[in-house]
Amino acid sequence: IAETPEITAVLEKVLLQWWPDVYVDVHNGGAYPYHLTYQATLHPNADSALVAFARGPMYQAVKRHMESQNMRFYWYSGPRRNAATGEYTWHTTEPWARKQHSYGGLQNMITLLYEIPGRWTLREQSDNAREGMVGLIRFVADNAQQVRSTVVEARRRTLHSPRPQIAIGSTEAAYPQPEQFYVMQDNEPQLVTGLNRTLWVANSTRARPWAYAFDGNLHKVADLMRRHAIEVERLEAPLQVDVE
Repeated sequence: IAETPEITAVLEKVLLQWWPDVYVDVHNGGAYPYHLTYQATLHPNADSALVAFARGPMYQAVKRHMESQNMRFYWYSGPRRNAATGEYTWHTTEPWARKQHSYGGLQNMITLLYEIPGRWTLREQSDNAREGMVGLIRFVADNAQQVRSTVVEARRRTLHSPRPQIAIGSTEAAYPQPEQFYVMQDNEPQLVTGLNRTLWVANSTRARPWAYAFDGNLHKVADLMRRHAIEVERLEAPLQVDVE
């Protein structure tokens, strides 16, 4: 995140000033014949209850609305087919912290990614995006207290009862049961059954550090951290501490 001027502006003028409960990043992408594909925070260090809410009731609400408009809706990003077995699986991207939908989750916001396949016309793409937003806004309006409490509790846990271990590596994982999803075969949508592999789980962890120390001459590093609302203090005198 903050790789381009427009994203820097979103970061500094919206996210870290307003701290929204819900934030949506809309792009052109995903897999046709879906009208809209959806992703929530993938990073395993994000608050698990916050992520479960975005991937559970919030996802289901947007899905119901899209289907009421005769629009297909599923997870970002798309299918893969095993050439040897012919079996399909559905995959997403890696949980890079710099991606908005992971970054926002790590900042304890319900952060979503909407991707709209470019095969639709521009008019259709705008219709798809509109209906995705309508479904989301209606859910948030109807469940405002639950949305607010989900975010507030995630922020409280981060401050007052943080997890003892943090992930330093992750691996792709599947939901336990196969699911049905559409793929394109001979230029026609076909419904197939396969594993939904849009989860990422920790495969290596370490004890949560109390703090990090770095050379006081690294001013750009300190400035970058402050831009992301990370507290940075400078030692003004020699200090001796025991560390692991």
